[in-house]
Amino acid sequence: MAKPQKQSVALVIPNPSDPSDILAVRRPLDDDELPGVWGLPAGSLRGSETAEGAARRVARDKLGIALHRLEPIAVGDQERMAYSITMTLFRGHLAGGAPTLPAKQEGPAVTYYADWRWSRPATLEEGALRGSLCCQLCLQHYQTSLR
Repeated sequence: MAKPQKQSVALVIPNPSDPSDILAVRRPLDDDELPGVWGLPAGSLRGSETAEGAARRVARDKLGIALHRLEPIAVGDQERMAYSITMTLFRGHLAGGAPTLPAKQEGPAVTYYADWRWSRPATLEEGALRGSLCCQLCLQHYQTSLR
């Protein structure tokens, strides 16, 4: 029997004051897959939502921000225990304001982040080693763009 296929997006958001830093988010300590790990804002597509629509929703709902100049920069696939995932990595630029993390709410399975900070992409190395596809895609992108 084939595993369910999940379509997801993740965001690389450069710091407007220092573009060599990106926005990293820390998953909560009670997270099922990557507790306490620093990664990128991410989410799964809902219904007939497009990847760009999902990226804008993640920015709005999980970070309280709007993005402009949104562009796909990488795509990757991964097999997980319960499902297969295809993820599109987007670069987006803040349209103004600073991220704010909403309080955890009841409802569909959504990861609410414990913290955020501007940091170098190397912050994502632990997440990449522990299997985070968004961290792996981001680090591959930065390694490729530095060549």
